[in-house]
Amino acid sequence: MSHLPTDWLKKLFDLMNEFYGERWSVILKNTDQKSLYETIWNNSLKDLSYEEIKEGLKKCRDLARIKFSKPPHHIEFYHWCLKIPYQKVDKIYRYVPRRT
Repeated sequence: MSHLPTDWLKKLFDLMNEFYGERWSVILKNTDQKSLYETIWNNSLKDLSYEEIKEGLKKCRDLARIKFSKPPHHIEFYHWCLKIPYQKVDKIYRYVPRRT
């Protein structure tokens, strides 16, 4: 599958708006921003099945009930769909070459 069906992506964004309300819609106020988000999410989720996306939406629905929860980004949602634990990396590791 090269892309999500158009109606899947639209339904996904509609449900995210329903779950998160303004916390989601504020991200997509700008038309260019919305188009970029649609492209990113489409590319990230293109190989997932309907059932896998449904799993991610169930987790969104549950977490959105928490007052100050933020909508997931595409990578986080992808992990939720596949039921893979997602953990942010807090530290930035920098490579420092050694002098010889």
